[in-house]
Amino acid sequence: MKKRFFALLLLVVVVALTLAGCNSAEEKAAETNVKKEEFYSMVVFTKGAEYFNWCYAGMKDAAKTIGDHIKVELQGPAEWDASLEARALEQVIAKKPNGILVAAADEATLIPAINKAIDAGIPVIGFDSDSPESKRIAYVGTNNYDFVGWRESHGGNDWGSGRSRYLSRAGDGRPRRKSARL
Repeated sequence: MKKRFFALLLLVVVVALTLAGCNSAEEKAAETNVKKEEFYSMVVFTKGAEYFNWCYAGMKDAAKTIGDHIKVELQGPAEWDASLEARALEQVIAKKPNGILVAAADEATLIPAINKAIDAGIPVIGFDSDSPESKRIAYVGTNNYDFVGWRESHGGNDWGSGRSRYLSRAGDGRPRRKSARL
């Protein structure tokens, strides 16, 4: 279920990035049935984390669904560090991808790198954790307030049996209660 959700979500994002990056050269390539190679990058704050592995798996599935001309990569630091994520984003920008998906470790730290990508004509879409003050073109994520309200209306306050068993982890690996996540 999770894999399908992420595949669908990332398919939508890849299509949005593709449409955002269209220009006359790409239109001419489409007219001659030659598909120009496109390259997209996902930049995360903990490369190797299970959640981001699932997200990237969805991105790869979406790319495969669209065609062999779509290439994707996953970049980011091995451990949670916003400045290292910003550096990884700068390195991705140097590759001039068609679009970037980014989950911001810290909304303020990534603003200069996200804005640099946008200023270079590279569409950036935030997902999971946002950098709302940046120039990113869109954000895709869960509204945790609404999600908890929905969950409670579909099964009560318990996320397990007996007392609540819901637990989330912050990017730094420290456990967070549901109320702290909100």
